[in-house]
Amino acid sequence: MVQTHSVPLYPHSRAIYRVDSVAIDVLDRGSPFTFVLVHGHCSNKHAIFFDAIFERSPHNVVRFDSPGQGDAPGTYSLSYADEVDVLSSVLDHLKEYIQEWGLSRTVLVGHSRGANISLLYIQRLVLQCPEQPELPYVVVVSGRFDLSGTLTSQLTPEEVLQLENGHEFTKAFPGCRCPLLVTPAFILERRSIQLGDACRVLSQTDRLAVLHGTNDRAVPPQESSLMVQFYSEEKKRSRLRLVDEATHNWKYKLEEGYHAFCGLIEGLLVAHRKD
Repeated sequence: MVQTHSVPLYPHSRAIYRVDSVAIDVLDRGSPFTFVLVHGHCSNKHAIFFDAIFERSPHNVVRFDSPGQGDAPGTYSLSYADEVDVLSSVLDHLKEYIQEWGLSRTVLVGHSRGANISLLYIQRLVLQCPEQPELPYVVVVSGRFDLSGTLTSQLTPEEVLQLENGHEFTKAFPGCRCPLLVTPAFILERRSIQLGDACRVLSQTDRLAVLHGTNDRAVPPQESSLMVQFYSEEKKRSRLRLVDEATHNWKYKLEEGYHAFCGLIEGLLVAHRKD
């Protein structure tokens, strides 16, 4: 780990660290809680919703670009497992950057694909320590519950046929810096992913909240109700927020979305403050 840049922001401190090919932007506000922002497919740490959190939240905030996206060098991978490895590496280093950092006081804020990566990280923790894992909170923003058709929906019928015949190819995706390798393994990975286990264990410990816009054309808003299906009917009302007319990237209705996000966070963290 090499610290590459540091700027004091009195009374806070901000620093940018580089771990392998990942640049980690850390804003330490002296809060007991830390938000870790996990961006989506062909996006970056400066997504508009994340900028609002980074600039306005009273808590510590960490954001980063995955390899091959934003300012990060390297190659972006369509593999979810690879992205979970990146998130795990970032979290492993936070104890070096933030005083008294703890995983149980961390809030993973995942937008779109970043929400899936956050939930898959939870599943990895549960598999590693099934008895009583230490879990962060997770706020799903515009996230998808069913991943089985997420990649094939962006391909032509001819490209899908190539994959079914065992072939791979490169393809340019909107927003990505360079064409990406697409392999049959990525399709099989998505068909095998089940996010229900992560949502269930987070609901049982009251560590999951979901935010979605009703005008999301990329991920149907109905997916949000599947995320909170393991909560009681009463609890669902306080852990799910649908923002009227908000879009997938939150360029429309950003203020309403951020206000709803703050309400969800307050509801999640109030129980911890009582402990």
